[in-house]
Amino acid sequence: MQKVEPGTITILTDAKIRAITKSEKGQVQVRDKSVPGLRIRVGSSSARAFVLRKTVAGRYRNITLRRYCERFGLAEARKKARQLISDIEFSADPAATLPSPVRRRVVPTVRSLWPSYRAARSHLRTIREVERVFERHILPSFGDRAAHKITRGEITRFLDEIARTTPVVARNVHGYLSAFHSWALPRLDDLPGNPCRANSQKRGE
Repeated sequence: MQKVEPGTITILTDAKIRAITKSEKGQVQVRDKSVPGLRIRVGSSSARAFVLRKTVAGRYRNITLRRYCERFGLAEARKKARQLISDIEFSADPAATLPSPVRRRVVPTVRSLWPSYRAARSHLRTIREVERVFERHILPSFGDRAAHKITRGEITRFLDEIARTTPVVARNVHGYLSAFHSWALPRLDDLPGNPCRANSQKRGE
């Protein structure tokens, strides 16, 4: 299978979708020639999701349809995209046809996800240390940020600042923040990958 270049437009097939390579620089997208606006998005973790880009009420919207998986493949994505396009174009109130998460999305922040993550880790012997690191370091810096918008660069600067005085603490914070993003990855469609993975775990040495 010939390599599929990011940003191109082609008649998508399952083989082409699997052939799209991830980029360390962020998300890449390949547009489908069969359905206008439909594209496959590949994050830095290689997770794939179908997205429909469509003008709604004078504004471009990127509507995430669903992750690419065995139960939701190319045929299902095209069917859903065509139905959504029809609903938007023939509705007197196009914005009302958007999925509710697009119309009024409650953006998950690190702070809003923290209780669920803490509950999922409550069985660990290190839970008290996890709580201490989150409450002292992670929540004050990233608590009100949308979890899927935190970048590798931000995390690198955050950890570098801690490492200037306490390298061991920086390594611990890195580990707990990375574990949090790994937990969040399958729960957030917009999270392209774990932004901690590119940061050295030997920080401060």
